[in-house]
Amino acid sequence: MTTSPLQYYVATDGSQQLVVSSGGGGGGATPAPVAGVNDGAVTLAGSGGSAGLLTYLKGTVAGQVLQWGGAAWVAGALNATTLASFAASPAVNQFLKGNGPGVAASWGTLTTAPANPGDNNKAAIAVNGDFSYAFIADANIASNAAISTSKIAPAGLNGQALITTAGVPGWGTDFGSQNLVTTGSVSPGTLAVTTTATIGTSLAIGTNPASAGIIGLPNGSVVQFRNAANSANLQVLQVSNTNVITLGLNSGIAGLTVACAAGGTINSIIGGTTALSLSAGGGVQFGFSILSFPTGSNASISIAGNSGSAGSQLAVTGGNTTQASANGGVLVLAGGASQNATPGFGGGVKMQTDTVDTAGTMLEINRPATAQHYIALFGRTSTTAQMGAGTGDYVLYVANAATVPTVDATNGYVSYSDGAKPAWRFNGTNIRLNGTSATASAGGGAAPPATVLTFIDVQVNGTQGKLAVFAA
Repeated sequence: MTTSPLQYYVATDGSQQLVVSSGGGGGGATPAPVAGVNDGAVTLAGSGGSAGLLTYLKGTVAGQVLQWGGAAWVAGALNATTLASFAASPAVNQFLKGNGPGVAASWGTLTTAPANPGDNNKAAIAVNGDFSYAFIADANIASNAAISTSKIAPAGLNGQALITTAGVPGWGTDFGSQNLVTTGSVSPGTLAVTTTATIGTSLAIGTNPASAGIIGLPNGSVVQFRNAANSANLQVLQVSNTNVITLGLNSGIAGLTVACAAGGTINSIIGGTTALSLSAGGGVQFGFSILSFPTGSNASISIAGNSGSAGSQLAVTGGNTTQASANGGVLVLAGGASQNATPGFGGGVKMQTDTVDTAGTMLEINRPATAQHYIALFGRTSTTAQMGAGTGDYVLYVANAATVPTVDATNGYVSYSDGAKPAWRFNGTNIRLNGTSATASAGGGAAPPATVLTFIDVQVNGTQGKLAVFAA
């Protein structure tokens, strides 16, 4: 009898061995397989009621398979639904998907293929046996999950970011039209913006910047521009450590222009009060009652000269009123006040034809001494030397005429000083008071003419009298 070795297969729990007999009879088998009866059967070791004995197991119908029953191998039938699910070949791009416990698996197809570029950078997430595409969010990845940068893309260079170009992720610096959003800080050393940058809420620069406003700057920082020659910086704005705002700088800046549209107003406000207001309709308006200039220097208020025409008029007036029963404001011109310390006195007032003609002083109001106030007409230069001590207090001084009039005025008369004597021109005559004499005789001792032309009422040293005018 030919010996046919038995083949042993260990069960999953190690308690049973599967012995497959390929033919009849075999040495060492207990009981030995019976030819024609046990051919093709499987042999179970450790069963049959006796230790070490073999049991032969054969199927009862075609199509049965050997199944593990939990304690021993048994003959069973393969699920017809499962077999049917594998009967047809899958289509292109199909995948085998599970349909849940007790339900046969089946071949499935992706519902929607990823779109380019709409699904670029999205992750495929399995949902109900299919895939959907979505951006990875916190809900998809655990907060404590660690993702190696090597799993994202090859390492980039310093300053590069992971961006997608034409649907392909990679490292680069060109974000195109994408928005860069961060709630932290960007610290690249020097940030160069070569195109238009849009800042959504505010921009804070430096250490301890302002906590509000569109642009926040720290105290002491300077806003600067480059000059036209590209050779230096120009300081435009600064706030000092004493909270003083400086606009411009005293070097490098050629000028400062403050402009507004026609009809607009430029205001300077101090403590809530408009200190200076500039407008086309209202001119220059001051909010305070004093306009002062620095000490130690002469100051002037003038209109800029015209190069091709006559100069413009400058009018200085008191305040106007719109109330019918009220008076207009008084214009007061006064010299500077003194502290009344000897020999200091208040300053005077001069009116002159221009600033070039030094002999053009036409009116001077002065007080050169304690009890000496006078008004000087046509003094041309300072009249202090002309009005010495004893010339009176609150008097009128008339300087000699440079040229004696020879023609009458059209309406009125001309009053002047001639040789330090009062004189008038009217009715075709120049009349000058030459003084007084003790007698009524004419010059040279001759008797006065008998005919008196007229008498002029005069007062001499407080005594009323008549002045007889004789023919020459």
